[in-house]
Parts: sequence; structure tokens; C-alpha cells
Amino acid sequence: MLYQTKSLKKVITSLIGIASASAFISLPVIAQADCNSQAQNNSNRNILTQNGTPATTPTSSPQPTNSQTPVTTSDIEFMNQAAQSDLTEIQTSQLALQKSQNRDVRNFAQQMIKQHTTSSQKLTAIAQAKGVTLPTELDSQNQALLTKLQGLSGRNFD
Repeated sequence: MLYQTKSLKKVITSLIGIASASAFISLPVIAQADCNSQAQNNSNRNILTQNGTPATTPTSSPQPTNSQTPVTTSDIEFMNQAAQSDLTEIQTSQLALQKSQNRDVRNFAQQMIKQHTTSSQKLTAIAQAKGVTLPTELDSQNQALLTKLQGLSGRNFD
């Protein structure tokens, strides 16, 4: 049981590491979105001032996006990285459902599949609206991870 607990912690730590990396990757995008919003608000205020109309104080609420909002290179990179993360989490979790002998690992894998499938569906809808094609297969780094996990079995997998 102690070995299974250590193994579960190891698997969870790996998955949390991937999730943390995904969150870390998204921080620059969030910061850029805020900067772009501030720049747009400042630009609007300058235009209003130049036209002789009093400038308004910019609001802090985010501007809604639609299919006409331009997509930046950073947006595309983020979408691709998020899609890769979802693909990897789903496929490694499906493998865990097949190979794991530990009920906690299988339960966690089911949770990961559900959450990343939902995330992937939302991302796909946004990407389609923006005309961005997302990857449908793992990149070489994530494929190597999946291949490594496929080679493990029993306690070595758990």
C-alpha cells in the first residue's frame, strides 16, 4: 500500500507538473491581453480627446471577442500549446485507464479525461471561430512521453 501511495504521488506530481507548465505558458498571453486592452482603451481615449469630446475613464471589464477580433501569433501559439496539453492529458489518461492497477490512479485519469475533453471542446470552438487549425496529433515530445508510458506495466506504471 505504501508503494502504491508513493506511485500515485509520483503520477499526480507528473500530471500537476504538466498542468503547471500549461498555466505558466498561459500567463504571457493573459498579460498581453491585458496590455492590448489597456492600449485599446488609451487609444480610444486619445481619439475622443482629439475630437473635442471629453475623454472617458477606461473600464476594467474585458472586451468581448468575436470572430472579427484579430488573432495574434501569440494567440495561435497559445492555442496550439493548449491543444497539445489537452491531447497529451487525454491520451496518457486513457492509457492509465487501460494499464493502471490502482483505483485512485484510474479515478484521477477519468477526471483528467473529462476536464481536458471539455477544455478541448471549448478551445476547438474558439479556434474554429478564429480560423485557426489546431493539432490533432501529439508532437514529438509528447509522443515520446506516451511511448515511454506504454512501455511500462504493473507497479512500474502505477
